[in-house]
Amino acid sequence: MRTLGLKFLISMTSVAALTLSGCGGSSSDDDTSSFEYSYIQFYNGVANSKSTLATLTDNDDADSSIGSASYADVTSMVTVTPDTEYLLNLSYADEDGQQIDFAEQDIKLVTSHRQLVMFVGDYENPQLITIDHLREDLDNEFRLFFVNTTSKVVPLEILVAEVGDGIEDAVTVGNISFGNVIESDVFDLAEYHIFIVNADTGEQIFDSEGINFIYSTEYVVVLKDTFGPSQSQIALDVITSSTSVYEYDDLSALAEFRLYNAEKDVGDLNVSISGNTPVTLNEIEPLSMTDFNTVEFGDYQFSIQTDSLSAKNMLLTLNQNESKTMIVYRDQALGMRAVNFAQNRVSSSYQHVLKIVNLIDDFDDVQVYFVKEDETIDTADEYITGLSFADVNSKVLTSNSYNILLVHEDDNTNQVTLLARMDNVTLGATSELILIADEGDESAGDYELTLIE
Repeated sequence: MRTLGLKFLISMTSVAALTLSGCGGSSSDDDTSSFEYSYIQFYNGVANSKSTLATLTDNDDADSSIGSASYADVTSMVTVTPDTEYLLNLSYADEDGQQIDFAEQDIKLVTSHRQLVMFVGDYENPQLITIDHLREDLDNEFRLFFVNTTSKVVPLEILVAEVGDGIEDAVTVGNISFGNVIESDVFDLAEYHIFIVNADTGEQIFDSEGINFIYSTEYVVVLKDTFGPSQSQIALDVITSSTSVYEYDDLSALAEFRLYNAEKDVGDLNVSISGNTPVTLNEIEPLSMTDFNTVEFGDYQFSIQTDSLSAKNMLLTLNQNESKTMIVYRDQALGMRAVNFAQNRVSSSYQHVLKIVNLIDDFDDVQVYFVKEDETIDTADEYITGLSFADVNSKVLTSNSYNILLVHEDDNTNQVTLLARMDNVTLGATSELILIADEGDESAGDYELTLIE
């Protein structure tokens, strides 16, 4: 059953391909194609959105699901009856699993054409952008469609060059502002990189990593905001007809890391990192997190030192525009160690990614349950099992209030022990959180859970 909610909140914008340039014929020059049906995909470009379901309804009120997509994801390309009008509906699942409709738009799908419907902007005031193009019979060639969903107020100029060539050898595709779409001419299959230039000043602000275009098809390249340490604050999502979205960052983007001291009785923790940007962090307090440190991307060697313990020559790899967190702990031999993982710094009030770290070495593994108000541990839908010592696991949760229970089940006796709990935990506006299971004070039950933004 569906419930109608927030209907017409979205400003609907349908945008066709606007600018053609490059080195070959336009897709509008020849309307012949061997593709006999119509095709549609849905892309979610709203950073603070819930997972969104796209559905088509025909004139006979028959529903067809396109699929669901979370932020920066795309559905598979669905084949539908051509030259037919449909009602496109967007919905999300509420806390009770009920689909809430929040936007709809009439669309017509044309024979041999593909429509990529894009949900972009901010979740409180988003837009729909539709890219509609002929599916061509390309032979060892490909075509690019660019769409600008960034918050940049200046027009952006797009150029494309083969890897190894500089911007002076690049082909200009055109200028693009928010919500607009431009189309390239065809290129030969090869590896290329994409330049973005401030069209007002002529300043190059972005040069992508190499993108290997290996399929004779049409690619959609989404210019989007990024939330890491990149100077340009732009990244590219490359979309084909599959469910895969490939993200490419600025080749010269910076990276960042922070460090958490998980040891209660280690107050003299010092960390040194050597590489492109050497960093020294001294006397990190117990159970405290440092600020993010911005550095050049690269492979770093880091060492940990206390008055009595040390660990040397550990590897920390930081890619372009990557944000990582390191958790420093003592291993089973009481030596200093660290685990690290990447985190996305997107703000989200609707969906959250928890990185769960187990620092308890008394058991082979533990389980973590996220229990809603109307659930028990037996009926909880959200949980992580088999979490071994020093393991890091991820769990996606929707915004809700949870009791978080840390348990261990003895494999021999099937006895379940409740090790620690956190009650009435409401997830905030941070998209990624860290949950640490660790040994605690004896008076508190020996074990504890800590939640960190």
